[in-house]
Amino acid sequence: LWKAGDEPSPYMAGFTPSHPGRASSKQPGTYKRPCCNGVDTNVNPSVSIVEKAVYNPGEEQIVREWRINNFTIPNKKTVYEDFFFNFPDGDDPFYIVAGYAIVDKPLMLHHYTFEACSVRVNETMVGVPVP
Repeated sequence: LWKAGDEPSPYMAGFTPSHPGRASSKQPGTYKRPCCNGVDTNVNPSVSIVEKAVYNPGEEQIVREWRINNFTIPNKKTVYEDFFFNFPDGDDPFYIVAGYAIVDKPLMLHHYTFEACSVRVNETMVGVPVP
């Protein structure tokens, strides 16, 4: 599995990104979907970085889990939806050092982004689509 800092695999180096929802954005006719079961070495990084700890010794580690509440994906080709989540309370700065998506419909998720606001939202707005 590729991670930030790795040299791209032969597959990744030759890949042409596309964007769902745009008719003009397609893979070339020669495109062959890779096998990601660990057998196809064409998808392995050419060079892997050495993993480093993401926390300093003795540094406080906080795990935060956010879930989207009861959201039905609309029957559309492309959907962009915003959701609110609150970060921990307090005035001390903090850093997000890792993130993992818990996705129950992986074929429906193309990508996600985080954006920060300086104001907390009401708890009734957490995990639901932004009106």
